[in-house]
Amino acid sequence: MRKFKLFIVNLAVCFLLPQLLLLGCSLIGFGIGAISDSSSRDGDAVPIVELRGLKERDGIAVVLQSGRRIEGDFISVREENAGIYRERYIAAVADLRAEGCVPLLDDSITFASRNAPWLKERGEFRGVDPGAMVVNQSGRRVVVSDLGELKADSSADVDLFFFSALVRERKLPFLTKSVLMKVKGDTTEVLVVDLVRVEVSEPRNAKFIGLAIGAAIDAVAIVLLTNSAEQSCNETAEESCHHSGSRK
Repeated sequence: MRKFKLFIVNLAVCFLLPQLLLLGCSLIGFGIGAISDSSSRDGDAVPIVELRGLKERDGIAVVLQSGRRIEGDFISVREENAGIYRERYIAAVADLRAEGCVPLLDDSITFASRNAPWLKERGEFRGVDPGAMVVNQSGRRVVVSDLGELKADSSADVDLFFFSALVRERKLPFLTKSVLMKVKGDTTEVLVVDLVRVEVSEPRNAKFIGLAIGAAIDAVAIVLLTNSAEQSCNETAEESCHHSGSRK
């Protein structure tokens, strides 16, 4: 019984105690990483019109016109019903008295960007999204945010500057209705018309990196200390046996 108690004491001193003490590196690494994550800067701002280019589960933050900020994981975007959008676009053009000055939906247009005015392109006008014109080119959705030239087959009076101002000032309805996000486990729908800013959050994994580095240091230290402690315990045991034999 006495030998068993001695074995338990040796086990605690030589193996368990060093490991408990050395786990501190892992905890310290995790703590430093968590502080770094919490102090990380906000994500990079992206144009609202580029929401479709995000991947599912990308971390995003949206700022609303009310000033409210919502953080979560991107799911998808939801487009307005085609029939409803057509009605809203026609109504907006009528209210603005812009008939003939802006392209009609499905109108064949010729356009060029400000960066490449010599490159004339053709397509069908589909509508607008925040800060951009949306065009269909042989089934491909093209977004033009730096419009430098615009001509429509249906009207020679299309005014590039007037149309660009309407797009910039959000006077025309958007094709993209809303963005779906996963916020604290729940699906949240945010209307695009309410958005002011969108940020793509950077991955915040510093706490896990710190934990891994701390664990590696712990592992090395534990091996070294355990080997040293084991050797010391063995020497103590041998010395104890030697003294016991001498007494006999």
